[in-house]
Amino acid sequence: LHKDAKGLAIDYTYLEVKEDEDVLTRINVWQLEGEREHDSLLRFALNAENIHKSVILITLDFSKPWDLSHTLEAWLETVSNHIKGLRLTSKVLAPLRNKLIKRYHEYTEPEAGAKKKRRVIDLTASSSAVETDEEIPTIEDENALTQNLGIPIVVACCKTDFVGTLERNFHFRDDEFEFIQQHLRKICLKYGASLIYT
Repeated sequence: LHKDAKGLAIDYTYLEVKEDEDVLTRINVWQLEGEREHDSLLRFALNAENIHKSVILITLDFSKPWDLSHTLEAWLETVSNHIKGLRLTSKVLAPLRNKLIKRYHEYTEPEAGAKKKRRVIDLTASSSAVETDEEIPTIEDENALTQNLGIPIVVACCKTDFVGTLERNFHFRDDEFEFIQQHLRKICLKYGASLIYT
């Protein structure tokens, strides 16, 4: 999602998941371009029928760190308003929210120096994976998942290779980058969103 993007307001493609030459599955990808004025087009990509098997990916331009927080909060508000507009019943929404709470509790920080294992996580497994009678643990961090939308969200900070340029041309320091990262983490924590850098 980038305000300077040129192209269609909403674009569709798919990714093929292959093993050797066999196509195991296809992942639908809807891309909303440009300004938030196109948010009404989200209805084509995210609706009551597919929310249980969807993931939201929000991309941020790290070459403009002064816009990161505002841009992220604006897109999260857009997604939140769209999901509220779907008028999902509690019967539909509760299992989705519980699934996010369960994933939040299952997360473990990778050990420093440990050999990384390749892990595939199914973010969109059927909502029946969390039964309504299954006890969902409470969240002890009062700031976590306060805005639980019931859908996995991934926030990707792109162009992080621009850090050197920011240090040279704008005199950014490590403590400023750490502050930016901490602030983005706080925002993401409210939604249970993952934060990655590319």
